[in-house]
Amino acid sequence: MQRFAELWTELERAADPEQQHYALERYFRTASPADAAWALRLLYGQRPQRLMTSAEIGTLARRLSDLPLWLYAAGEAAAADPLDAAALLLGQPEAMDGPPLHLHMQRLLGLRGADSAARRAWAREVWPQLSVEALRLTLRLTAGRLRRRVRQGVLARALAAVADRPAWLLARALAEHPGDWDASGYRQLLDAVADMPPPAAFSPPGDQLDPARPPSPAEEWCVLPSGQGQRVLLMRRLDRCLLWSDEGEFLQAPAVARAGTALPEGTVLEGELLHPGRGAEARFAASDLLEQAGEDLRPRPLAVRRQRLANLLAPLAGGPIVPVACLRLRAWSQLPELWRQAKATGLRLCRWDAPLVPVGADRWLRYQPPAATVETVLLYARLDGPVPELSLAVRDGAQLVPIARVAAQLPPEQQQALLRWIRQQATERFGPVRMVPPAQVFTLRFRAVRPSRQHKAGLVLEQPEIEAWHQERALAAVDELRALTARLPRS
Repeated sequence: MQRFAELWTELERAADPEQQHYALERYFRTASPADAAWALRLLYGQRPQRLMTSAEIGTLARRLSDLPLWLYAAGEAAAADPLDAAALLLGQPEAMDGPPLHLHMQRLLGLRGADSAARRAWAREVWPQLSVEALRLTLRLTAGRLRRRVRQGVLARALAAVADRPAWLLARALAEHPGDWDASGYRQLLDAVADMPPPAAFSPPGDQLDPARPPSPAEEWCVLPSGQGQRVLLMRRLDRCLLWSDEGEFLQAPAVARAGTALPEGTVLEGELLHPGRGAEARFAASDLLEQAGEDLRPRPLAVRRQRLANLLAPLAGGPIVPVACLRLRAWSQLPELWRQAKATGLRLCRWDAPLVPVGADRWLRYQPPAATVETVLLYARLDGPVPELSLAVRDGAQLVPIARVAAQLPPEQQQALLRWIRQQATERFGPVRMVPPAQVFTLRFRAVRPSRQHKAGLVLEQPEIEAWHQERALAAVDELRALTARLPRS
């Protein structure tokens, strides 16, 4: 249990997927199959149902701490979450071996259906024996609040390194058998055998276009919108339709998969998986045809591949698989307006007569407009993750309207100073969320503004990131909402 708790803490603090990958690989190389199976369950999103409420845990923790009520309350107020406070005040400061993960989980799940007296007896026996990390994890499991889910691609790459097998093979095994792994199932997962060819390579992203120095006449190029969804290969193989993402994951989109079974065996399409919104089925926007009936079309010119793609998808018109419009360019000066009309993060520029292989730097380019900035003010902060999540707002007359929620990726000294300020100045608490006075101004960098009915401001920012924190600026420096509304694409 202790080793898995340390892994969980390391994953929460990991700044990028590569760090997560190496932490996972170290754990799975030495974990027993029984512990590794339970680790997979918890890391991949399965979590036990709630056994005790947070209030029940807090009451019991106060009784077990032997601290005066005022002192425990002070520690709870200083922590980001009541469960974290209980772990810090009750857990052992040094790492303890504790029971193996699979035995710890079996005993925890054995409390399902037990009466409150049995749960309290278990807590009195087990909680004081655990380290702070292990107790924090145990309390979140007990309260049904285990939130982290490791991405399939990161987990697959770590397991592939342990098993010395291709990462795509492990990703497929994870996608097809999610959930109740045991020791035997974990061994079978590592022994997975390939029964189909590996996924094809994605087309190159291309270098950023320098508008001042275009590579050749504009008429030789066409434009494909990109960034509206996740880049995906749709593969018709093994009498099924599989969706493989550029992040190394097999995705689930039932409507697209059903429609894809009407395509001939050996078809591979490249495109983006689009999620229109809550309650709506996903769609697949196909931009290129890489394989047809098992034939590799990548050495063929784009014009040929696009014509074949149109013919292939014509019988599926009206369904969830649609071709992306490929616009012929007339002048390089068209790009800003085409980008606004496309309502995409960027544009991919492709030579009309270019094959995909061999890869050529002069055949694929990408266009993104320069990033814009807006001055915002902090309203809320969520503190239960490795990095604070900030809700930032702009002025709308006398009101403040939230426009973005971003991770506070700041230098370590600034991040610690911000956390101290939030904890000291919070006016209200909603679980891990703190409401603060509108006093901290942040410059937010973004790529574009899109209309949105789901947001109070009526718009959403594309790729928002914090550029700077201005502790000395006053609220008057915050921008007005109308400045962002003016940047919405013209209909």
